[in-house]
Amino acid sequence: MTEIADAQAAFHELTERGMLEPAHAERLAAWSASHDASGDRAMQIGRDLDRLLRSLELGAPAPELPFDAIIPRADITNPTSAAAVVISGRVVQLEERDGRAVISVDEWPIPMTLGSDERVTSFALAAAPPTRAEVHREPTGVTRVVWMPANIAIELAPDFASVRIVSVA
Repeated sequence: MTEIADAQAAFHELTERGMLEPAHAERLAAWSASHDASGDRAMQIGRDLDRLLRSLELGAPAPELPFDAIIPRADITNPTSAAAVVISGRVVQLEERDGRAVISVDEWPIPMTLGSDERVTSFALAAAPPTRAEVHREPTGVTRVVWMPANIAIELAPDFASVRIVSVA
C-alpha cells in the first residue's frame, strides 16, 4: 500500500481503483480542504462521508442514500422481541410483536417481499433470534443478513429501501 500525502491524492487514488465516482471524490477532496461545515453544507458532507464509508466497505461506488436525522417513528409500542445489526452506519432491526415480524432501517419500516416475490407488510415469526447476525456483502450491493441457528436470512437492497425475506425457520 502506498503512503498518501494529501486528501486530494487519496480520493484520486480511490477513484483510480474504481471505489469512488470522480464527482464524489472531488466533493470529498473539497470538503477536506474546507473548514466550513454549517447548515446545509454539513448535511451534504454527512451524505458524502456516509457514501464514502459504504463505498470502502463494498470496494465499489455505493449508491447515494437518503441521509437525514433519525427521527423516532410515531409507533412507540415495544416489540415482544427484537434483533438488530448495524450495517454501514444504518440500524437494521427485526422486530416481532404477537408472532408477526417487520424489518426497519433507522427505525422506519421498509417494504418486504418473500422468496416467492409476494409483497408483505409482516411475516410469521415466533420470536426474534437471540444470536448475533452474520453480514455478507455481495458484489451487486445486496447485503445478506443471516441469523443462525434460527435459520433466518434476509437480503437488503443496495439502497436499504427494501428487503427480501429469504428464509424463516
